[in-house]
Amino acid sequence: MILRYDIAQVPELTNVNSGNRVYILAKKDQDGVYQREKILTSIDPNNYQLAEDEVLIAGKYNGYDGVILGIESYFVKEGTGLDLQRDAKHAKVRVAKNGNALLETIY
Repeated sequence: MILRYDIAQVPELTNVNSGNRVYILAKKDQDGVYQREKILTSIDPNNYQLAEDEVLIAGKYNGYDGVILGIESYFVKEGTGLDLQRDAKHAKVRVAKNGNALLETIY
């Protein structure tokens, strides 16, 4: 399955070229779901001070309308993905200190 994340859909970024590394600063909402606060373009994620309810997710700007996070593919048994893709609302993702993300599951 190919996944698209609301958090990674962004308006065109000025002064950022396609393929440039960017960071999504996300903050946990009252439901425990992380929502995008802003896009950061020139930071060192290892030295960026985060609040306890924030996370930085690294990606590459696609040059048009989004950030490629590297977690857009989710593999399921052939013929079983349509319902999951239609019904999935959230993804459980682990994020390293450097911003790299690892998709665990969708639900």
